[in-house]
Amino acid sequence: MRRKVRLTQGELAQRAGVSKSLLAQVEAQMKPLTVKSAKKIARALGCRPVDILEPDPELLADTAHAPAGVGKATRVLPVIGYVQAGDWREATEWPHDDRFDVPVAADIEGSFVLEVKGDSMNLRFAEGTLLICLPFNPLHDNLPVDRYVIVERRDFATSLYEATCKRLARDAEDRLWLEPESSDRNYQPVEFYDGDADVGDRDTRILAIVTGAIERL
Repeated sequence: MRRKVRLTQGELAQRAGVSKSLLAQVEAQMKPLTVKSAKKIARALGCRPVDILEPDPELLADTAHAPAGVGKATRVLPVIGYVQAGDWREATEWPHDDRFDVPVAADIEGSFVLEVKGDSMNLRFAEGTLLICLPFNPLHDNLPVDRYVIVERRDFATSLYEATCKRLARDAEDRLWLEPESSDRNYQPVEFYDGDADVGDRDTRILAIVTGAIERL
Protein backbone atom coordinates (compact mmCIF):
# COMPACT_ATOMS: atom_id res chain seq x y z
CA MET A 1 0.00 0.00 0.00
CA ARG A 2 2.94 2.34 0.67
CA ARG A 3 4.08 1.91 -2.94
CA LYS A 4 0.57 2.61 -4.24
CA VAL A 5 0.69 6.10 -2.77
CA ARG A 6 4.33 6.51 -3.96
CA LEU A 7 5.95 7.02 -0.57
CA THR A 8 9.41 5.86 0.42
CA GLN A 9 9.87 4.07 3.73
CA GLY A 10 11.47 7.21 5.14
CA GLU A 11 8.59 9.45 4.02
CA LEU A 12 5.94 7.13 5.44
CA ALA A 13 7.86 6.68 8.68
CA GLN A 14 8.08 10.47 9.10
CA ARG A 15 4.37 10.98 8.37
CA ALA A 16 3.34 8.17 10.73
CA GLY A 17 5.71 9.11 13.52
CA VAL A 18 7.43 5.71 13.59
CA SER A 19 11.04 4.78 12.95
CA LYS A 20 12.19 3.81 9.46
CA SER A 21 13.84 0.69 10.88
CA LEU A 22 10.53 -0.45 12.40
CA LEU A 23 8.75 0.05 9.10
CA ALA A 24 11.44 -1.89 7.23
CA GLN A 25 11.25 -4.80 9.68
CA VAL A 26 7.45 -4.92 9.45
CA GLU A 27 7.47 -4.88 5.65
CA ALA A 28 10.08 -7.65 5.64
CA GLN A 29 7.86 -9.65 8.04
CA MET A 30 10.67 -9.66 10.59
CA LYS A 31 8.61 -7.91 13.26
CA PRO A 32 4.88 -7.86 14.11
CA LEU A 33 2.89 -4.67 13.66
CA THR A 34 1.36 -3.51 16.94
CA VAL A 35 -2.11 -2.02 17.18
CA LYS A 36 -0.66 1.39 18.08
CA SER A 37 1.70 1.42 15.09
CA ALA A 38 -1.03 0.13 12.76
CA LYS A 39 -3.24 3.08 13.67
CA LYS A 40 -0.41 5.57 13.04
CA ILE A 41 0.53 4.07 9.67
CA ALA A 42 -3.11 3.82 8.59
CA ARG A 43 -3.66 7.52 9.34
CA ALA A 44 -0.54 8.42 7.36
CA LEU A 45 -1.73 6.33 4.39
CA GLY A 46 -5.30 7.62 4.58
CA CYS A 47 -6.76 4.16 5.12
CA ARG A 48 -8.12 1.97 7.91
CA PRO A 49 -5.97 -0.30 10.12
CA VAL A 50 -8.01 -3.19 8.74
CA ASP A 51 -6.54 -2.45 5.29
CA ILE A 52 -2.94 -3.11 6.35
CA LEU A 53 -3.42 -6.05 8.71
CA GLU A 54 -3.97 -9.61 7.55
CA PRO A 55 -4.02 -13.00 9.28
CA ASP A 56 -0.79 -15.00 9.57
CA PRO A 57 -1.82 -18.52 8.43
CA GLU A 58 1.24 -20.05 10.11
CA LEU A 59 -0.01 -18.86 13.50
CA LEU A 60 -3.64 -19.89 13.17
CA ALA A 61 -4.54 -22.34 15.94
CA ASP A 62 -5.57 -25.91 15.17
CA THR A 63 -9.30 -25.53 14.62
CA ALA A 64 -9.82 -29.29 14.82
CA HIS A 65 -10.07 -28.93 18.61
CA ALA A 66 -12.22 -25.80 18.61
CA PRO A 67 -15.93 -25.87 19.55
CA ALA A 68 -18.34 -26.92 16.83
CA GLY A 69 -18.69 -24.33 14.09
CA VAL A 70 -15.23 -22.82 14.16
CA GLY A 71 -13.91 -22.63 10.61
CA LYS A 72 -11.58 -20.62 8.42
CA ALA A 73 -13.97 -18.32 6.56
CA THR A 74 -12.64 -14.75 6.58
CA ARG A 75 -14.69 -12.11 8.35
CA VAL A 76 -14.06 -8.78 10.06
CA LEU A 77 -13.85 -8.75 13.86
CA PRO A 78 -13.32 -5.94 16.37
CA VAL A 79 -10.09 -5.46 18.34
CA ILE A 80 -11.64 -4.65 21.75
CA GLY A 81 -8.66 -4.46 24.12
CA TYR A 82 -5.43 -6.08 25.23
CA VAL A 83 -4.06 -8.75 27.57
CA GLN A 84 -1.03 -8.20 29.80
CA ALA A 85 0.04 -10.11 32.90
CA GLY A 86 0.49 -7.87 35.93
CA ASP A 87 -1.39 -4.91 34.45
CA TRP A 88 -4.32 -4.22 36.80
CA ARG A 89 -6.89 -1.72 35.55
CA GLU A 90 -10.50 -0.59 35.95
CA ALA A 91 -11.67 -2.24 32.71
CA THR A 92 -10.20 -4.90 30.42
CA GLU A 93 -11.83 -3.54 27.25
CA TRP A 94 -11.15 -0.35 25.31
CA PRO A 95 -13.80 2.36 24.83
CA HIS A 96 -15.72 1.85 21.59
CA ASP A 97 -14.04 4.86 19.95
CA ASP A 98 -10.61 3.21 20.37
CA ARG A 99 -11.61 -0.09 18.74
CA PHE A 100 -11.06 -1.04 15.10
CA ASP A 101 -11.71 -4.04 12.84
CA VAL A 102 -9.35 -6.60 11.32
CA PRO A 103 -9.99 -9.43 8.82
CA VAL A 104 -9.55 -12.84 10.47
CA ALA A 105 -10.16 -16.53 9.84
CA ALA A 106 -13.20 -17.18 12.03
CA ASP A 107 -16.88 -17.68 11.37
CA ILE A 108 -18.44 -17.72 14.85
CA GLU A 109 -20.74 -14.86 15.79
CA GLY A 110 -19.47 -13.07 18.88
CA SER A 111 -15.76 -13.72 18.33
CA PHE A 112 -13.43 -10.81 19.07
CA VAL A 113 -9.74 -9.85 18.98
CA LEU A 114 -7.28 -8.84 21.72
CA GLU A 115 -3.75 -7.42 21.44
CA VAL A 116 -0.88 -9.09 23.35
CA LYS A 117 1.26 -6.84 25.55
CA GLY A 118 4.18 -7.82 27.75
CA ASP A 119 6.26 -11.00 27.68
CA SER A 120 4.37 -13.55 29.79
CA MET A 121 3.62 -15.58 26.61
CA ASN A 122 6.47 -14.42 24.37
CA LEU A 123 7.63 -17.95 23.50
CA ARG A 124 4.30 -18.43 21.72
CA PHE A 125 2.81 -14.98 21.10
CA ALA A 126 5.14 -12.00 20.59
CA GLU A 127 4.16 -8.59 21.90
CA GLY A 128 1.84 -6.94 19.40
CA THR A 129 0.24 -10.21 18.26
CA LEU A 130 -3.53 -10.04 17.82
CA LEU A 131 -5.40 -13.01 19.30
CA ILE A 132 -8.65 -14.24 17.76
CA CYS A 133 -10.90 -15.19 20.68
CA LEU A 134 -14.06 -17.28 21.01
CA PRO A 135 -16.16 -16.50 24.12
CA PHE A 136 -16.20 -19.34 26.68
CA ASN A 137 -19.44 -20.31 28.46
CA PRO A 138 -18.74 -22.58 31.47
CA LEU A 139 -22.38 -23.71 31.55
CA HIS A 140 -22.33 -25.11 28.02
CA ASP A 141 -18.71 -25.53 26.88
CA ASN A 142 -16.23 -28.23 27.87
CA LEU A 143 -13.25 -27.02 29.85
CA PRO A 144 -10.59 -26.10 27.22
CA VAL A 145 -7.70 -28.12 28.64
CA ASP A 146 -4.48 -27.90 26.58
CA ARG A 147 -5.75 -24.77 24.86
CA TYR A 148 -4.65 -21.14 25.05
CA VAL A 149 -7.25 -19.18 26.97
CA ILE A 150 -8.01 -15.59 27.96
CA VAL A 151 -8.27 -15.31 31.74
CA GLU A 152 -9.66 -12.43 33.77
CA ARG A 153 -8.84 -11.90 37.42
CA ARG A 154 -10.54 -9.42 39.76
CA ASP A 155 -8.91 -8.17 42.95
CA PHE A 156 -11.58 -7.91 45.66
CA ALA A 157 -9.70 -5.25 47.63
CA THR A 158 -9.16 -2.80 44.76
CA SER A 159 -11.90 -3.90 42.29
CA LEU A 160 -9.24 -3.79 39.56
CA TYR A 161 -9.03 -6.33 36.73
CA GLU A 162 -6.21 -8.17 34.97
CA ALA A 163 -6.69 -9.90 31.62
CA THR A 164 -4.02 -12.29 30.41
CA CYS A 165 -3.41 -15.16 27.99
CA LYS A 166 -2.31 -18.52 29.41
CA ARG A 167 -2.30 -22.19 28.50
CA LEU A 168 -4.76 -24.26 30.53
CA ALA A 169 -3.15 -27.55 31.59
CA ARG A 170 -4.10 -30.52 33.77
CA ASP A 171 -1.46 -32.36 35.80
CA ALA A 172 -1.23 -36.02 36.83
CA GLU A 173 -3.18 -35.28 40.03
CA ASP A 174 -6.06 -33.80 38.01
CA ARG A 175 -5.26 -30.25 39.12
CA LEU A 176 -5.68 -27.40 36.63
CA TRP A 177 -2.99 -24.83 35.96
CA LEU A 178 -2.76 -21.57 34.01
CA GLU A 179 0.71 -21.79 32.48
CA PRO A 180 2.80 -18.97 31.01
CA GLU A 181 5.14 -19.63 28.10
CA SER A 182 7.78 -17.00 28.70
CA SER A 183 11.53 -16.51 28.49
CA ASP A 184 11.19 -14.69 31.83
CA ARG A 185 11.18 -17.29 34.62
CA ASN A 186 9.53 -14.85 37.00
CA TYR A 187 6.24 -15.86 35.40
CA GLN A 188 5.02 -19.01 37.16
CA PRO A 189 1.97 -21.29 36.71
CA VAL A 190 -1.11 -20.40 38.75
CA GLU A 191 -3.56 -23.05 39.91
CA PHE A 192 -7.06 -22.74 38.45
CA TYR A 193 -10.08 -23.96 40.41
CA ASP A 194 -12.81 -25.04 38.01
CA GLY A 195 -16.27 -24.30 39.36
CA ASP A 196 -14.90 -22.53 42.45
CA ALA A 197 -13.01 -19.54 41.13
CA ASP A 198 -13.42 -17.28 44.19
CA VAL A 199 -10.26 -18.33 46.03
CA GLY A 200 -8.39 -16.06 48.44
CA ASP A 201 -8.59 -12.36 47.56
CA ARG A 202 -9.16 -12.76 43.82
CA ASP A 203 -11.81 -14.02 41.43
CA THR A 204 -10.48 -15.89 38.36
CA ARG A 205 -12.48 -16.93 35.31
CA ILE A 206 -11.90 -18.01 31.72
CA LEU A 207 -13.33 -15.48 29.30
CA ALA A 208 -12.43 -16.98 25.93
CA ILE A 209 -10.52 -19.59 23.95
CA VAL A 210 -7.78 -18.45 21.56
CA THR A 211 -8.53 -19.84 18.10
CA GLY A 212 -5.93 -17.99 16.03
CA ALA A 213 -3.42 -15.16 15.83
CA ILE A 214 -2.31 -12.30 13.58
CA GLU A 215 1.35 -11.35 13.76
CA ARG A 216 2.35 -9.57 10.55
CA LEU A 217 1.24 -7.35 7.69
